[in-house]
Amino acid sequence: MIIAANQIYGVSAKCVDRFAAQADDLLFDDRSWNVTYVVMRMGGWLKRRRVLVTPNDLDSMEWAAKRVGLRLSGPQLQAAPPLESNPPVAMQKSRELELVAWDAYWSGVLDGPLGFGGDPHLRNTRAVTGHHVFGLDAEAGYVDDFVIDDREWQIRYLVVRLGRRRSANRVVIEPRWVETIVWEDRGVHIHLPKAQIEHGRTFVAEGLASPS
Repeated sequence: MIIAANQIYGVSAKCVDRFAAQADDLLFDDRSWNVTYVVMRMGGWLKRRRVLVTPNDLDSMEWAAKRVGLRLSGPQLQAAPPLESNPPVAMQKSRELELVAWDAYWSGVLDGPLGFGGDPHLRNTRAVTGHHVFGLDAEAGYVDDFVIDDREWQIRYLVVRLGRRRSANRVVIEPRWVETIVWEDRGVHIHLPKAQIEHGRTFVAEGLASPS
């Protein structure tokens, strides 16, 4: 099934023993554009935890009904690796900024290079949403969503909003046209001219994860 990332966020996830969590984010490799992890959120506001499960851990996906099953028990989900164990680039960079600020406050007390480490190609869809989309010659819009094939768990399209207003037209761009994602300028750089991006196929939300 074809599903938008925004339709996955907040979906109720039930374990085999009925323990419940919520889908909160998606992690993907920006070279293959495969979704490698689904971030599950557990607990209330004060004791919130986010853990990583693989797409293979998901079962009986009913996106239109906002529910999905997990092939895990509650204890297995609770023992899943935390998001911090494999942080996406946005989390890595945020931590690096915190370390730099802390080092500046203490007047360079840290020795050696500052860095959080992690996979430089691991991204999360929530963080990349809102990034500027730069064509070869000019800025073209903003990343608005991702279109995902949940059979292969691969991102098929980026949804680009052609303007600041939420009502602006949206088009889809295949990931193969993406040259790079740059966290520092919150930019997704596309190897197409602005005009070609703007004249891409219109994004039609109707029919995505809707009841048959």
